[in-house]
Amino acid sequence: MHAKLVKISGNQFTFEFEEDVYLQNLTRDENGQINASIIFDDKRYITAEQRKHVFALCGDYAQFVGYIKRDVIDYYLFKFAEYEGFNYMPSLAAEQMTRGTASDLIDFIITDMIQHEIPFSRDVWYLTRENSKLLYMLTMKRQCWLCGKFGSDIAHVEAVGSGRDRRKVDHTKHHFMCLCREHHNLQHAMGIDSFCETHVVKPIKLSEEDLKTLGVM
Repeated sequence: MHAKLVKISGNQFTFEFEEDVYLQNLTRDENGQINASIIFDDKRYITAEQRKHVFALCGDYAQFVGYIKRDVIDYYLFKFAEYEGFNYMPSLAAEQMTRGTASDLIDFIITDMIQHEIPFSRDVWYLTRENSKLLYMLTMKRQCWLCGKFGSDIAHVEAVGSGRDRRKVDHTKHHFMCLCREHHNLQHAMGIDSFCETHVVKPIKLSEEDLKTLGVM
């Protein structure tokens, strides 16, 4: 159960629970005393959710290349330490890594997997959706932002307009998403605002060089 600490008086702590607590459902000892173990959520350190994300990403990598997941985790911790210039091997254990470092590690793993075209499983795909750097990388690899399918469409957010000569359109002033055919059709059916809100995506701009590389210009 989750609770908020609202008062400290000597060795007495008063907590406010996020949900109703029914005493009859709690376990008492032989003296009728209710005892509890309290774990404080220290926001400085890696969370269980972040740790789960690292395991899931490394599991995707291991499954794709046929390695053992533990070996992939150790590989990424070593490469991340080398990249960051650490003189020690990072640990995913509680109170051994800060939340900020854990977030950087997740971005590092995702970036590397995109560069090496390692597919993600859908249950961790949302990790990239609010990071414009990672969305840019997915776009340049033509991977769908929602499902990771390769060879996806470069979708204009602002309508170019039917009948217009696309060669005369300044595409650098437009925003883009990379969507597979299925999700591109869904985007048109839902409308851009509803689509972005529902799927938590933020379109990005691309340089003239990027657009030429992608064949848009």
